[in-house]
Amino acid sequence: MKFTICLLNGRGELPPSTKEALKSDLVGEVMSRSPVEGVESQIVGEGERNTARVANEMVERASHDYLIWLHDGVGIDGELLEEYRELLEEGEVDLIYPNLIIGGRSKNFSDWSDKKIELLQSFRLEEEIPPTAFCTKKRAFTDFDESMEEYTFYNFLYRNIKRVSLRLSDLSFAELPELPTPMDLSFNSKTLRSILPLYNFQEELFYHLDWKREEVAYATAYTLVGNRLMEYHDYYNASLFYKKALLFFHNQESLKNLLYSYYQMGLFSEMVKMVDREPVQEELKERFTEKLFHTESLLKWLEPRVQGEKAEELDDRLIRDILDTYDGAPIHNLIAAYYIYRGELEKGYLHLFQAAMRNPIDRQILENIAPLAQHLQRTHEVSGLYDRLLH
Repeated sequence: MKFTICLLNGRGELPPSTKEALKSDLVGEVMSRSPVEGVESQIVGEGERNTARVANEMVERASHDYLIWLHDGVGIDGELLEEYRELLEEGEVDLIYPNLIIGGRSKNFSDWSDKKIELLQSFRLEEEIPPTAFCTKKRAFTDFDESMEEYTFYNFLYRNIKRVSLRLSDLSFAELPELPTPMDLSFNSKTLRSILPLYNFQEELFYHLDWKREEVAYATAYTLVGNRLMEYHDYYNASLFYKKALLFFHNQESLKNLLYSYYQMGLFSEMVKMVDREPVQEELKERFTEKLFHTESLLKWLEPRVQGEKAEELDDRLIRDILDTYDGAPIHNLIAAYYIYRGELEKGYLHLFQAAMRNPIDRQILENIAPLAQHLQRTHEVSGLYDRLLH
């Protein structure tokens, strides 16, 4: 048995342990996105920005039945290859994944081989399956969705979890300095929303709910989806699910989370109307009224300081402190204006991107980010963001 090694590297950086492991007799070929010093490889997709497109080409070119996927900075050793081989000799598996050592600290994963429906209904595949050093069967993992780019592996897994066999290699460890923090979580949100029609709510996604009380169960299910979308900072789509939940069964939990999603989007007037109109618990009403007062005061204080002479009162440390207080769409929009005023266009763009992520229906944010994205030649990122959030 031999493996095809697929290096989805951007900078071509691998630690010495990985370079040594790639000399193993178990390695039949190495394909790499860019040249790696000391590693003989076929270059596939050099200069291509879309990771999913590169992955599809690597699958098509692979000469062996099993592919191991690696990224920049990931350390493996020959023992990992041996352990993968031993597992495959015990029986065919579509996906094998290791444990991780992140910044010197071990992170052990669960074996989901007999609990795939439980894994699916957690909506946390990207947290329960490591993002690198996993092994896939060539015939099982094909046709990655190129519109999902970096997130394409998890998108594929969400859509095909019932037919794909999984196995944890519990003795295997891959090492990396830190887990990557994606800037664009709209891929996660789009995937979650798109899989809901693919599975049965009552028997698969939310089988643990009491479906004898159908209205309450649907309200709970939609609230759980909204909660996960909020973790992706997709407050717009989260708000739509909370509204669905409230239509099925009016409850304080969905209402509280709907108010919070509006708060993060900067829809303060909508919050006030809802608090006045809906039967909100007095304690919750007081909490949001106070939160809104402090946030509006913060925004009024910040607005005259993003440009002109008062801009000298701001710095990166103070901005971090401000974001610890409130990181909704309006604050990112203002902070972007500060960095653009200072000529730090990349930083400005990143904050506008986060503002758009949090509120894609705000016209002012769109009018601010569109010309900057065009200037920085990143229009495709912005159009992709809006497409994923609004469709």
